[in-house]
Amino acid sequence: MLWEEMEKYTKLTGEDATHVPIMKIGAYLDGYEKGTEVLAKIKTEIEQTEINGHIRDIECFRAGINVALNIINKYKDETESESKE
Repeated sequence: MLWEEMEKYTKLTGEDATHVPIMKIGAYLDGYEKGTEVLAKIKTEIEQTEINGHIRDIECFRAGINVALNIINKYKDETESESKE
């Protein structure tokens, strides 16, 4: 488990985890996980947003949601691709 955390830290930061205090690795990965969980919740909420009677142009509303989801996916994809490098 510790080895996996060190490997993940190295992939995300590019810094050799063998020379990093365990507390720093744990804190970094904890923050990373919390951030990705919040991002997933935001994405889910946007996807589940229902159109109510106050929205006149449904197509415009849907387009706005799609733009928001595309922005979230862009940053998520960047983060995931950086962690693979």
